[in-house]
Amino acid sequence: IIVFVDDTERLDPPEVMETLRLLRSVGDLPNIIYVVAYDRSAMVRNIGLALKAEDLEATGAAYLEKIVQATLQIPYPEDFALRRWLKAEVLELCQPNEDSSLQGDAIERLNLVIDKEGGRMISTPRDVIRLMNNIKIAWPAIGGFVDVADLIWIHLLKLKRPKLYHWTENYLVAVQRP
Repeated sequence: IIVFVDDTERLDPPEVMETLRLLRSVGDLPNIIYVVAYDRSAMVRNIGLALKAEDLEATGAAYLEKIVQATLQIPYPEDFALRRWLKAEVLELCQPNEDSSLQGDAIERLNLVIDKEGGRMISTPRDVIRLMNNIKIAWPAIGGFVDVADLIWIHLLKLKRPKLYHWTENYLVAVQRP
C-alpha cells in the first residue's frame, strides 16, 4: 500500500508537526510506504516555528531528517517550457483561424505578452493552471470583444501583481465617470 501525503508545507506549523508525528508513529507498519510531497524550505521553516527554535533552518532540517528516510528532489520546470505550455493552452482555447481576431499582429502581441510578462510572472505549473482557469472563465463571455494578449496580461496582473491590478481597475472606473 502506498499512501501519498501532499502539500504538507501549506499546513500551519502545529499541523505540520502533528502530521509528521503521525507519520513517524505509523511509518514502520509492514507493506505500507508513505510518499510525502513538500517544499523543503517551507517545511523546514514550519518545523522550526512549531518547535520555537532560535535557528529555524538547522532545527527544522534536523527534525525532518529524523522522519524522512529517503528523498527525491524534483527540479523546477524550465521557464521556457511553462511559457510554451501557456501558449499552447491559449491557442487551443482561442482557436485561431481565418475568422478569428487572433491572427498576424495579434499573435505577435500574444507571443510578446507570454514571453516577456509571462517570463517574469510565471514560475510554476500552478501559475499556468491558475491563469488558464481565469481565462477559461472569462473567454466564452468576452472572447469576441477583447484582444487575447490584453486579456492574458490583465489576468497575469490580477494573479501575480494584485495591487497593480486593483489600481488599474480603480483608475479605469474613475476615468469612465463623468
